[in-house]
Amino acid sequence: MSAKRTDAPASELQPHLKAITEAIAAISRGESPQDHVEAVYRATDSAIREAWSLAPHGPLSWDSPLSASFAEIIGDNVRVLREEAEWSQEQLALAMERAGFAWKRLTVTQVEGTSRRLSLEELLAIAALFAVPAIKLMLPDERTALEWPNSDLQAAAVHELFLGRGGSVGEGGVRWRVPIAALGGPADARDYRPAVDLWRNRRASSGGATGPRRPGRENK
Repeated sequence: MSAKRTDAPASELQPHLKAITEAIAAISRGESPQDHVEAVYRATDSAIREAWSLAPHGPLSWDSPLSASFAEIIGDNVRVLREEAEWSQEQLALAMERAGFAWKRLTVTQVEGTSRRLSLEELLAIAALFAVPAIKLMLPDERTALEWPNSDLQAAAVHELFLGRGGSVGEGGVRWRVPIAALGGPADARDYRPAVDLWRNRRASSGGATGPRRPGRENK
């Protein structure tokens, strides 16, 4: 009889498992399933992909890319940026509120779960808060195809339709001046923006130097 495994899930899986648990718990408390069911589906898919990529046999090779609506692509990209910055949904909602939008934590849940579509103004505000080009929020990755009336559009085709033949997306970063022009300078110490944490974490993951986190902004 083999010994029972007690391995905890890998750290890369924790955000996806947490998202699934929180969504199911919210439904059990009586919140509308419509607000959470898409989040469960997307988090489950992400968890499976991540788990397979960690396995010894290498990355998962799907027969075909996962089909997704435009709202799902945007919602997933917002979630990925938020998690990369190590920000909670509530932190992002507060940042959007300071930027002039009436957002609550539930708003972030709805956007990431695709039950609420972003306006163009909200899309640009999120791009500015993370200091990334807005187009990056709208582009699928290579594992995702855009749902289309005739047949799904592969990621490369969506990129070309947005950017033109051979077009490429520029970089952002905390030294990029356009987000400051869009949002204005920070009003006070509470007006802390996810771009600071996002780009520091990206530097850390690529082996670059990092500075300390701003006091009081640890992810809850």
